Amino acid sequence: MPRFALAAAVILALSGTAAMAADLPVSVAAGPPPPWPRTWDWNGFYGGINAGFSFGRARDTWNIPTLSVTGEDAEKFSGPLGGNQAGWNWQYSVFLVGFEADIDFGAEKAKQATFNSAFTTTPVQGTVSVTHSGTINWFGTVRGRFGVALGPALFYGTGGLAWAAGKEHVAGTATNAGDGSTAVLIQPSSLNPIMLGWTAGGGSRWLSAIIGPSGPNICLLIWARQGGALLRKQPLLASYQAAH
Repeated sequence: MPRFALAAAVILALSGTAAMAADLPVSVAAGPPPPWPRTWDWNGFYGGINAGFSFGRARDTWNIPTLSVTGEDAEKFSGPLGGNQAGWNWQYSVFLVGFEADIDFGAEKAKQATFNSAFTTTPVQGTVSVTHSGTINWFGTVRGRFGVALGPALFYGTGGLAWAAGKEHVAGTATNAGDGSTAVLIQPSSLNPIMLGWTAGGGSRWLSAIIGPSGPNICLLIWARQGGALLRKQPLLASYQAAH
């Protein structure tokens, strides 16, 4: 009997321990916290670099008072450009206003063009021929913009002031229709026009958590119109006005 009673007591004790362990709460490893809701903020300063391709047309106005000659011709420009831009945004709900300035170095070139015109003076009649070719070396804008921000995407319109600086290579001759003789009218020279005008366009950006409120431009297309570069240089004996 004593042996049986001891065995029963041990069995009861073990059973009781197992029952207590089953009643304890089970420990489960904690998972990652839920993602925090993202809020996209376009406010503040931004800056960056840009690169692209430009093409356009220049209308040139000529005035040669010594021969009473006036007229126009045109040049077609094309080439790459690239530089820096910076700006500031203010966001109000989904609407955004801001300003941006950029300056670009360009390699836009035009093929050589020739302005030809007949002239009549007493007692000579003949033709004038002016060859010229241009390049645009610097291009910049200062623009405002208004857009709509849809999360990380921004769609906007932009417009403001545009300027360009370049170089125009010119040379000209006058030919006497009577005897076929030719005289130098414009010595080969280089002009350095600086043009002011306006620009307008539109584009879109994508906000990057790494880059900040600038974000890369998905697309930016702008139209620029510059003019008013009136140049007078002796001994050219002519004035030249370019409008790009």
